[in-house]
Amino acid sequence: MKMYPRIGSLSCDTIKDMLSATLALDPGSATTRLFTKTTNQQFDLPSVLTVPQGKQREEVVGTQTFSQVPVFPNSRVTDPRIAASFIRDVFHQATKQMTPFFPPQVLVSIGSTQTHVEQKALLSIIKSLTGGEVRGVADLFAAAVGLGVDTTASKTSVIVSLGQGTSSIGSIGSGALLSVQELECTGSSFIEALQKEIRSQYHLECVASEIEKILTRYGQQAQIAVQGKGPKGFAEYTIAMDMCEGVLSQAIQELVISIQRFLSGLPASSASCVLEEGLLLVGGVSQLEGLSSKLSKELCIPVSVAPDPMYAVMSGLKKILSYSIFEEIGSEQAGQMILGL
Repeated sequence: MKMYPRIGSLSCDTIKDMLSATLALDPGSATTRLFTKTTNQQFDLPSVLTVPQGKQREEVVGTQTFSQVPVFPNSRVTDPRIAASFIRDVFHQATKQMTPFFPPQVLVSIGSTQTHVEQKALLSIIKSLTGGEVRGVADLFAAAVGLGVDTTASKTSVIVSLGQGTSSIGSIGSGALLSVQELECTGSSFIEALQKEIRSQYHLECVASEIEKILTRYGQQAQIAVQGKGPKGFAEYTIAMDMCEGVLSQAIQELVISIQRFLSGLPASSASCVLEEGLLLVGGVSQLEGLSSKLSKELCIPVSVAPDPMYAVMSGLKKILSYSIFEEIGSEQAGQMILGL
């Protein structure tokens, strides 16, 4: 990597960092988070793009009739034009009050279970929009850094990410993501299962946002009021929370089986670490009431939820930015997980 000479006590790289926008981007299927290191601001935005109906997708000017298109379904780029339009808008919002002299430098989290081609595709889109340096780090690795896990240690740590559109489990140690597996249990799968059960028991159609209310309050109250289209038309209906028990128990059991399958493939040395240290849960679904205790009981190992599970990845990206990775990749903590364009 090109290194610049030093001027006084500051290198030209450091001066460049001061005069450019340094950004951390965490694109999720439900929410995209962007952190601007230069101004110490963070933006949390829904991962949807408003697109006029009947127009070409690249025409993103609002009209009276419009639709919202998911940008990162299953945390992947399925339409580069939609992704590029969305990311362009996000970057503009974050940097509109800045006057950087150099193109932005961007560190982005990339799905640990994505193929190398998928990972490079996202980095290429960002590179084409900014013209600056772009680096990517696996989301599970970033989460581990954010949680304060010593990723350079020889012992193995296992992170389980339970997100809205995608979930995964990975083992981390010796500065690398050692193994990873995608999990079928996601927030969307929970929502779809509950929608089906409510439709069957109450003849009621509810949108995803109403089902999310049930999930966030599961285990906290006996009944909940939701809005939907049912026998009385579009109105408010009361749902018994114990209806969720069977649906969620089945989904959790499927999650247990998937985790057991992953753990059974670990080397003996890694497995012994997991028996002692247990699993760390991150992502929105990890906040489901009683989930960690049920997993711990079924798996017979400690399972704990991260202190701020929805922001673990972004917290890790912020820490990695502090290693000045755009000046040199010298930190063992950043390790082997940095991809660049």
